[in-house]
Amino acid sequence: MKKPMIQEPLEEIKKFVQNEDQRYFDLMIEEIEIKDKIEGLVEFNGCIFKKVDFSAINIERATFIDCHFISCDFSNTNCSESTLRRVEIDHCNCVGIDMCKSGIHDVKLIDCNFRYSNIAGSLVKDCSFSRTQFNESCFNDCKFNEVEINECNFMQSEFLHAPLKDLDFSTSNIEGIALSGSELKGIIVSEMQALSLSKVLGIIIK
Repeated sequence: MKKPMIQEPLEEIKKFVQNEDQRYFDLMIEEIEIKDKIEGLVEFNGCIFKKVDFSAINIERATFIDCHFISCDFSNTNCSESTLRRVEIDHCNCVGIDMCKSGIHDVKLIDCNFRYSNIAGSLVKDCSFSRTQFNESCFNDCKFNEVEINECNFMQSEFLHAPLKDLDFSTSNIEGIALSGSELKGIIVSEMQALSLSKVLGIIIK
């Protein structure tokens, strides 16, 4: 996966004000709360966000290119139909975030909380997920390509109609995941996980 290309030094801003063309380049945005929805299509390019509160606002169809999010709050935020490309999300709270039908390319998640998130119908390509909580999240109809998964928690998440071929869940928790069975072709799991998944296929092991 490709890392964000951020050109420092960045212009530091302490208050977010929408501009006319809705495009924001090379900014350091730190410790602010965005209270209202961001109107229209918006693009952030080459930006770093530190402790920014996006919680419960509407930023659907947003574009984030070459961005780094550190300790930000996206809880219950609507980011549906958005584009993320070369983005790092580090120690962020994303509980209940809606990212359905999004393009997620070259995205790295580190120690984040995506519990109850909706990522259904998204294309997830060339990504790395490490030590991230996805408990009870929805990945239905997702398409995965070259995704690295390390020590994540997918307990009771849904993967209906989301092919899991070549995804390695062997270090992660996939207890109670929901799928029809066909999604399992080519999945990589541990021996104990394979025994658990056999129940999905109706196999009885004596």
